[in-house]
Amino acid sequence: MKNNKVIKYVFIILLLAGVSLFTKDSWAPSVSTPVLADYTAYPPFVVGSSNKPNVMIIMSNDHTNFYKGYSDTLDLDDDGSVETTYKNSVEYYGYFDPNKCYSYASNTFAPATAAANHYCTSSR
Repeated sequence: MKNNKVIKYVFIILLLAGVSLFTKDSWAPSVSTPVLADYTAYPPFVVGSSNKPNVMIIMSNDHTNFYKGYSDTLDLDDDGSVETTYKNSVEYYGYFDPNKCYSYASNTFAPATAAANHYCTSSR
């Protein structure tokens, strides 16, 4: 008989605990609405200042910027000799189209005419 009473009390306690766990938001922590300030961080010297953070882009100052476009140890046209100077029979690729002549105006190079065999005639 005593065991039945104990089981009855344990059952009631578990039932009340279960009901309290499943009532609305009784088990969930309180959550506030997120605001942008929660996700924004500023350095200490900027807070309260009128200066806004900036982005700095650093260009590479690597030694490879100073390499030649075409090495003078290559045989560019496969004739068995190394090209150490300009050779008109070789199609050199780069920023400009080798088959066009360019004019310079307003700080800009612009295609002006077609080149004849990689050569341009001077208008001067």
